[in-house]
Amino acid sequence: MNVDAYSSICTVFKRLCPKLVPKPLWRVSVAKLVRMNIGELIGLGLEIEVIEKLKSFWSSLSRDRCVICDSKASDIDEFWDYYVDGNRGIARLVSLRSLCSSCHLAKHIGYANVTGRLDEALEQLAKVNNLTPLDVDILLNEVYSIWRMLNSITTWRIEIAKGVLPEDIRADVENALNRLLEKRGRGKGKTLLDYKSR
Repeated sequence: MNVDAYSSICTVFKRLCPKLVPKPLWRVSVAKLVRMNIGELIGLGLEIEVIEKLKSFWSSLSRDRCVICDSKASDIDEFWDYYVDGNRGIARLVSLRSLCSSCHLAKHIGYANVTGRLDEALEQLAKVNNLTPLDVDILLNEVYSIWRMLNSITTWRIEIAKGVLPEDIRADVENALNRLLEKRGRGKGKTLLDYKSR
């Protein structure tokens, strides 16, 4: 269980690794919590003080430079690792980082695929990882294979690594994410288009 499901892919996509979010975890993120209204957050068990600290922390995150390509950043990316433990999955938030819109799109290759921006994302993945388009094409087939395997796991738990959020709110936010996951019915949602080699 101590190896991220995408670890073999991320050794090749060294600078920017496109980890597809398993379906059961769609729409479960810290960014989602930050966008929710206070009533919804209280319904997830968060106290007002924790909500205020979380929103303040999120808004204070640097969006200055993209940590991948050093261009102007616009987004905060949640970097997750996905572990398989028998028939259970663990999604661990390991860092928050600033990305430009191009790198963020490339990181979320599935989103790029369903929104008609796949070519743009593929180009960025190749560029920042110093790979050929053919390399990216071959590797993305493996990314989707891993994603399909992760989708077969129906029971997930969310963890937040130490140092990602302020320690005084980390456990509360982790619990809220797990409650949100449970409320979402473990991720029944739209189907992500499969990647087709070019």
